[in-house]
Amino acid sequence: MAFDDDLKAGHRSEDRVLDIIRKKYPEAERIEGKHSPYDIIVPERRITVEVKGDYVSQKTNNIVIEVNHPIGKQSGLLVTTADWWVHDTGKELIWIKPKRIEECITVHNFPSKDIKGRGDRHPKRVYLIPVDTYRTFAWKPYDHK
Repeated sequence: MAFDDDLKAGHRSEDRVLDIIRKKYPEAERIEGKHSPYDIIVPERRITVEVKGDYVSQKTNNIVIEVNHPIGKQSGLLVTTADWWVHDTGKELIWIKPKRIEECITVHNFPSKDIKGRGDRHPKRVYLIPVDTYRTFAWKPYDHK
């Protein structure tokens, strides 16, 4: 059940981001099904967006950046082709370019960690970045109001 709950929450996050984008770019659409490179395409601008729901960040004060899942198989930041990532923390949407995420990890020399998330059968390799630090590399956070 955890996977289904996470999937529904992820779709809600994608819908929030899509609603914002469509105010200016009405042709934007969500890519249905499993599509690792990105979640949303904006034809008018020829850009793509990956949306990550990270509601636990409100408790941990860390953004999770996945790079391998299971360990050894590239995922997340290492497979994205998205122009933008948007992290939904449950109270804000943080817009950031993937290259800026890489810079954040490199500049602060964050170590990778292996964690097993709720509902995961196998551990995944991630970077845990303090939300306040992550925001300094981001374009603009949006409140959920």
